[in-house]
Amino acid sequence: MKTLNPLFTKSLNGSITVPSDKSIAQRAIMLSAVASGTSFIKNFPLAGDPQSTLNVVSKLGVQVDIEKTATGNNLTVLGKGFEGLIEPSEVLDVQNSGTGLRLMMGLLAGNPNGLFAVLTGDESLRKRPMKRVADPLRKLGAQIFGRQNGELAPLCVQGRSLSGGSIETSVASAQLKSALILAGLNAQAPLTVKELETSRNHTEIMLQTFGASLEQIDSLTCRIHPSKLIGCEINIPGDFSSACFFLVAGLIVPNSKIKIANVGLNPTRTAALEVLLSMGGKIKTIKNASQSTNTKTESTGDLEVEFSSLKAIEIKGSIIPNLIDEIPILCLAAAQAKGTTIISDAQELRVKESDRLKAMFKLLDSLGVKVQEKPDGLIIEGSDGNPFEPKGNIFEAGHDHRIAMTAGIASLICNKPIQLNGSEWANVSFPGFFELLDKLSNETS
Repeated sequence: MKTLNPLFTKSLNGSITVPSDKSIAQRAIMLSAVASGTSFIKNFPLAGDPQSTLNVVSKLGVQVDIEKTATGNNLTVLGKGFEGLIEPSEVLDVQNSGTGLRLMMGLLAGNPNGLFAVLTGDESLRKRPMKRVADPLRKLGAQIFGRQNGELAPLCVQGRSLSGGSIETSVASAQLKSALILAGLNAQAPLTVKELETSRNHTEIMLQTFGASLEQIDSLTCRIHPSKLIGCEINIPGDFSSACFFLVAGLIVPNSKIKIANVGLNPTRTAALEVLLSMGGKIKTIKNASQSTNTKTESTGDLEVEFSSLKAIEIKGSIIPNLIDEIPILCLAAAQAKGTTIISDAQELRVKESDRLKAMFKLLDSLGVKVQEKPDGLIIEGSDGNPFEPKGNIFEAGHDHRIAMTAGIASLICNKPIQLNGSEWANVSFPGFFELLDKLSNETS
């Protein structure tokens, strides 16, 4: 149980960096493993999800040399190609990483050498839906077995050469799309993947960096050709989703001004920035020059944020898939805005690390916020910048890193100290999160 003390009239000031992007990191270690030759990954994060995926890759026989740094690790990965992976002698445990489990399903299902593996995760991940990935892979010829006909982990995957062709996704999900694309790397023919809504495109960008033949046909459709990957260098930027917590903190804590350096600004990831700007947030973006000579790269830059008077808006429709991870902290911004914010079409939040709609309803309600829960979202009546008046003094993280961090930001503007049960879950994506909050409050001018 962690005690969180409110800042009251204090502010947050200073310049920070956030952990490297775990979505990019997990893709980097997977593709480095099945590439031919040596890859160098800079700023590999210490967070739980990427570390569990790194552990899985090591159990597939891939040698990874690690140079430890203060904020992350630099990795040298001796890629073995698909043909060099060894059949693991034990279950592959990705812990809490949905990205790790779903992308590994595609990577291993399309291994033409018949490699057999069992994938599992922690108690939370074993409750999350996997049939949305297993069924489309089966249509390509994959052999995947698991609880409830492949709905739940543990999952058994028997690698084989898949058919290629054309497939449409049933859920707007970058994890599903990426699993299919990775499965197509060794298919018998090109594979065209069409998704419902545009989702984050880290996989497509990185595959081209590794030399894959991939066509972006339109905003919803890409085609992966059977490809051999070649080792390369990947420099992982700061995680935008992690930065978003400090953007909101800077917006809602009076007299605050924060600079967040070297953040990933991929347009398929920054929908939350658009939302905060439309709410009246004072946020400045300073884009960096390209970090690579490749024609397709991740955009990066610095973000500067200062305290702002926010207004309510409606959040729904096609923007939702590209801010699904940021909705919990956006709910907190809405709770400090003037007016009523309506969030719709976000039912996907019910099958994340926790039921995040229910978790945010409980958190906001415990803060004294007037909030209604809908099947696909929330209706939040903002306080127009007034401090929260919690009904009790204990918040529950619910085994969810984003809920834990949202509660941490909320505590800054409560009218009394609160206790957070499960603060350690922030380490899944952001080790040192609460220490960084303390640092910013101590640098108040």
